[in-house]
Amino acid sequence: MDFWLVVFLFAMIQSLMLAFVFFRLGLSDWKYHLFGMLLLCISLILLDTTLRHSLLYKQFPHIIGIGFLLNYLICPLHYFFFRFSIKGYSWRWTYLLAFLPLIVPLYMRLPLYLSSEDEKIRFYEDSFIEGKFGINLLPTYFETVVSLVYVILIIRLINGDKNKHQWLWAKKLSYAFVPVIFIHLAGTILMRIEPVYSFSYAYLQYIGLAFLILIVAYNLMYRSELIKATQVAFKYKNSKMGRAQIEEYTALVKQCFEKERPFLDPFFNQSQLANAIGISNNNLSQALNAGVEMTFTDLVNKYRVEEMKRRLCDNRYKNLTLLAIGYDVGFNSKSSMARNFKKFTGTTPSQYLKKNAAHPIG
Repeated sequence: MDFWLVVFLFAMIQSLMLAFVFFRLGLSDWKYHLFGMLLLCISLILLDTTLRHSLLYKQFPHIIGIGFLLNYLICPLHYFFFRFSIKGYSWRWTYLLAFLPLIVPLYMRLPLYLSSEDEKIRFYEDSFIEGKFGINLLPTYFETVVSLVYVILIIRLINGDKNKHQWLWAKKLSYAFVPVIFIHLAGTILMRIEPVYSFSYAYLQYIGLAFLILIVAYNLMYRSELIKATQVAFKYKNSKMGRAQIEEYTALVKQCFEKERPFLDPFFNQSQLANAIGISNNNLSQALNAGVEMTFTDLVNKYRVEEMKRRLCDNRYKNLTLLAIGYDVGFNSKSSMARNFKKFTGTTPSQYLKKNAAHPIG
């Protein structure tokens, strides 16, 4: 068994397992289902690749070409996943219009899908081994245009996101996904320029997809933000708390934090907050995780960081050290202050101070 076959098999199995995880979240939240469908599409594309690379396409000829159409779904699915994750939108059936371009390549390649087993094998060997491209290239060019449009939309969403740390893990995956799309496009274009098909060109696409799967797997297993999101989804998937109630509780939390500023107390805990707004600990935990998609600890630390940012730009606090300001806003150690400041701003307190020193307030 050669190296690439092992890579494709591993990535395919990994993507199937990850798709199952996201489908199993079982929430009425389309972003999880969309990402599950995205991973499922990638796994089927890698299955097509694995069969062709292992010469098993002769035993399963009807699998040939399955990736041609699924390639069109990857970018729209990722775009909507990111849109729902960051913007908090809900699914509307009108969004299915975004998938209408799929009709174009389906129509162009319908003769291939309706052909016999022998004809499919002959097509594959002529087109992808002998280099005699007998397939209409218009769907490939169309795929390139569609993918580029969604890449631009994804980048615009990332650049226009004001709440940058609410879905940090989704954001990181989106950044990783953009170069993978370009790798896929480069592989598609290069194999059309070369007169004789080269597997090395085509494998740029599939190596990129395999790389994406490894990133997803790493984040799912080791990155705390994604682990928290997954654990929360499983924990509350059978809850009967409605969206209106969740919004009511999160509004009470926001009002309490902005009016009373309890986060300045380093010993402030979740039970105290639940008592302050008059709900149970369990309902508070669910409201925070479903409403703002954060744990109590993360939310408190986020408010502390925001308050610290404000004070760093305020001349009234210019005689205090960074650590003194950190203690004043509720952090109980230097490491906690530095870690959370970096987490929610992407920079250190000293770097932030240096960058904003020219624009003091107060």
